[in-house]
Amino acid sequence: MEAFKNFKDLFLDVWQKGISGVNITEIIVAIIIFVFFLFLRGFFSKFVIKRLEKYVAKTTNNFDNSLVFSMEGPAKFFPIVLGFFVATSYLTIEKGTAIFLETINRSLITILIFWTFHQIIGPLSVVVKSVGDLLSRDLINWIIKAVKVLIFILGIAAVLELWGIKIGPIIAGLGLF
Repeated sequence: MEAFKNFKDLFLDVWQKGISGVNITEIIVAIIIFVFFLFLRGFFSKFVIKRLEKYVAKTTNNFDNSLVFSMEGPAKFFPIVLGFFVATSYLTIEKGTAIFLETINRSLITILIFWTFHQIIGPLSVVVKSVGDLLSRDLINWIIKAVKVLIFILGIAAVLELWGIKIGPIIAGLGLF
């Protein structure tokens, strides 16, 4: 009987103190908040994006069609980023863990921003290709791919910088390569 009492005391202690100073109830509520935003992602993608696709399908302009199509991925990622932010904001956590979670939030937001810029390049290429008389088609395609790669590399560099990884030596090494 003493073992069960000790187990009960230990269980209640872990429930109250939890993991890294966060009690289990807060963790469960944060998970529920995040799962809610995951469901909101499905609603957002099915309702809002489909409505936008129907709206732009009525126009004869290819730019808006390709813009909505290319923004589908970042639009589905936005509720995940928002849900993680709201869930982590709910938690009362220690300073070290708070800094770690803030870095994750900043990384997710940075990824979302650079992903959006990366995806916008595709629809902008429709506009650039309309001035195809000035440049050859191959050169325009190469410039578009180069800009996409540049945005991707800058996004990776920004995320690495958030985590305290100095990218200057990496860039210098790539320059030598």
